Amino acid sequence: MDYLLLVLGGVLSGMLTSLFGLGGATTIVPILASCLFLFNIPNEYIMHFAVGTSLAVMFVNSLLATRTYIKDKDIDYKILVKFIPYIIIGSIVGAFIAYNTSSYDLMIFFVVFMVVIIVKNIVIMKKTKKNVIEDKPTTKVKIKEITIFGVISGIIGALAGGGCGIIVVTYLKSKNFKIKKSVGIATALNVIMAVIISISFAVENASNSIHVPWSIGFIYIPVFIFLLIGSFIGVPLGKLIVKKVNDTKLSWGFLAVLICSLAVILYQILV
Repeated sequence: MDYLLLVLGGVLSGMLTSLFGLGGATTIVPILASCLFLFNIPNEYIMHFAVGTSLAVMFVNSLLATRTYIKDKDIDYKILVKFIPYIIIGSIVGAFIAYNTSSYDLMIFFVVFMVVIIVKNIVIMKKTKKNVIEDKPTTKVKIKEITIFGVISGIIGALAGGGCGIIVVTYLKSKNFKIKKSVGIATALNVIMAVIISISFAVENASNSIHVPWSIGFIYIPVFIFLLIGSFIGVPLGKLIVKKVNDTKLSWGFLAVLICSLAVILYQILV
């Protein structure tokens, strides 16, 4: 039953990566936070393994989804290149902070962060009701903003296991980018983020001699495999959906997923 739940979580995660550029913060992290103790993971490291394993799955999902966005010409390479150095910096800083933070504190951070992002998306959606989103953004993307949101996105990825979709998609939507274009950029950035944070976690883990059987860094291999099986189903499903659904419905779906993710982690903290 536990492994079936993991496969289903992988399916959902794959779909959400294709649809919104989201990492495991919205699906895999909440699931693993509630079931990793069944695999004899020490309580003080449950959230760390949830985030680390989530990032490993996000790497594969994002790699598969990015191929589709490249094929459909939904990636703005000029914006993508500007984000990359700041995503790398944020990922390294975030990995260091996450390693030295307790699982409970990571959960609290996750809740506060998700509340802020949900409110931000509601505000953006209210504004877009009054303005039609054009094929080209009507608000200029500033390098200072890319620096700030790129670094924050990298840090969030390490602390909460979230992909660039949570920050980057929200930011680009506020600049009147269509959600599909925003997701294309975020998905490509997810690949880079997942690699940098996973390597940082592995280095930190090795230097402090934390040993959990069947793990590499903070990636728990048995769980990773079952999640990956599901993601190979979910990514193609997400690709089919994103081609048939308009921007407005995708935006509402994005918001609904964020709210559900917040509810799951709140339940874990309160129960």
